[in-house]
Amino acid sequence: MILLLPEDLIDEKNYDEIYELLDSVCIGINIHYTDENGNKTSLKEVSRNKLLKRLEELGETKVLENYKKGYYCQL
Repeated sequence: MILLLPEDLIDEKNYDEIYELLDSVCIGINIHYTDENGNKTSLKEVSRNKLLKRLEELGETKVLENYKKGYYCQL
């Protein structure tokens, strides 16, 4: 569970999608694997990159700034 307030969002219609992305990043499970190109990475890093990219696409700058400051975590 993450404390994401509707006031944090520019467009409240994005709440469910952003909550799911934040939850998957903050869940704390970090599985390391090697991708098809032989690069070592982690599931958490892939989720984090997906979140950052999607927040930029949606224009949710306040949530993006708060995430980078470490405001969102599992409760």
